[in-house]
Amino acid sequence: MDTYEKSVTRSTGVVIKVGGSLHHHAGLRDRLRELLHRQTGGCLLIPGGGVYADRVRALQPLYGWTERDAHYRAIEGMSVAADMLAQLLGFELVDDWDALQAALEHQAQVVVDVAVLPGLEKLPVGWHVTSDSIAAWVAIRMGLSRLILAKSVDCLSPSARWEFEAQQGLVDAYFPCLATSIPQVEWANLRRRPVAAL
Repeated sequence: MDTYEKSVTRSTGVVIKVGGSLHHHAGLRDRLRELLHRQTGGCLLIPGGGVYADRVRALQPLYGWTERDAHYRAIEGMSVAADMLAQLLGFELVDDWDALQAALEHQAQVVVDVAVLPGLEKLPVGWHVTSDSIAAWVAIRMGLSRLILAKSVDCLSPSARWEFEAQQGLVDAYFPCLATSIPQVEWANLRRRPVAAL
């Protein structure tokens, strides 16, 4: 199956992108558990790079890293964040498509280390493609109908116009291209209590 091709038969479950700005939030574990409790089927959690990606962005000019270099270094930051999130929640850390499929089939909740997923190199390279788009790509690749973007802020557009959210810097610039292939994209501000999604 092509990297961007939707499965004809959609799997049951959801991808939850956990924003990097939440990594240092003291209530992250409880807020995520609250969100996960409301889900049915398997849950694939994908953390953003957070401070790791921010450091790569800040150091890129100093070290002269190309866009490609910086892109993959930021993804390595997602790998570190995935390991931390798996420890925080006590979840299994998975890093291949078969394991992701097994998690969905067994309705398990797992954290995904995207850094070594085959096919990742087919995504465009640059700061316009971040963990938002990578999470959407995983949802499409797994044939899932739902993606939840767990962030630290509210969605600015009630109708979830992703081009507008991208212009405001709340999702990456490439995300709107992928969001159209996912029937249900939701937004959850995990710093708000109770957690409320679109």
